[in-house]
Amino acid sequence: MSRNKHITNIDIDSTFLIQSNKITVANWQGWSVVQRRCYYLILGIILDFFVEKKTADIDNYVVNEKNVRIIFEKNKILTVRENITDAYKALFSLREKTFKIKKENSKGWIVCGFLNWAEYSGENNIEVEVSFKILPYVLQLAQDYTIYQLRTALLLTSLYSQRFYEMCCRYRVDGFFSFEIIYLREIMNISEDVYSNFADFKKRVIESAAKELQDLYDNNNSDLYFTWDIDRASKIGKKITKINFYVHSEAEADVITKLFTEHDYRWHIEVKLLTYFKINSKVLNSFYGWIIHNYNAPAMRRLFEKIIKIERRYQNRKEIIKVLRVMLRQDFGIF
Repeated sequence: MSRNKHITNIDIDSTFLIQSNKITVANWQGWSVVQRRCYYLILGIILDFFVEKKTADIDNYVVNEKNVRIIFEKNKILTVRENITDAYKALFSLREKTFKIKKENSKGWIVCGFLNWAEYSGENNIEVEVSFKILPYVLQLAQDYTIYQLRTALLLTSLYSQRFYEMCCRYRVDGFFSFEIIYLREIMNISEDVYSNFADFKKRVIESAAKELQDLYDNNNSDLYFTWDIDRASKIGKKITKINFYVHSEAEADVITKLFTEHDYRWHIEVKLLTYFKINSKVLNSFYGWIIHNYNAPAMRRLFEKIIKIERRYQNRKEIIKVLRVMLRQDFGIF
């Protein structure tokens, strides 16, 4: 019986990647855009094979030490701006990467490579082999895992966009995350001497990624996008030290909110309002008073959905604040 199995392309539009949050927040130092696309595609194909279509049993592969061979077309990882040399460099580098995996509920660990080898046919197809050692950890479906669309991951053209997309997916349900700039530089692999001026960092890293995700979202090629602002409470004098990020997705008022309790709604509404109004503002104080008499899921869901609709319709922050004030006053008596 063969110790290896060939699997091929998947339907990119309908495939979701499920990735460990421990991997998501790691520093992917030295990874190129094409290398990360290779990684996304390979993970997606493996998940499709073992989980979505259930073509084979993962335990059988691990017990019998069977590696998995994957064949895909080169245009799955290359855009018109890239060529097969970029694919070679990406796969060569990915072949050299070492993954350290901590075993759950023990002091044990595994050190292994993600790929055993990669081969280009010289025409259209690329073939790679993934070690059986890493398969269980790719396929673990636990609560702390992040889901994101493979299609979007493969369309992103910058490393910063890729990292922001992963982080947005991780915090999709919360709708919010906040990072110190020093930590953001670390996970983006940007040293202190690169974009040392905040204006440059904002333009080259944050705004460029936000625009790419927004454009994909507007063209139905992404399931989410993000907006951001400066965390003014953490400023040291004029120095900006922390950034707040707000995740917007179609699921905000649809699938996810069906599971929300009163407490969930209150938390998410409060986060949204704090995005636009100061913590001791009249609006926030009026909202806290409104909650006392409206602490029920239907009322708070109605308020939450109206906030989401306004955010989707208006892109300019000043416009959002203006429309929010009118909606809060007229529909809920919140001044």
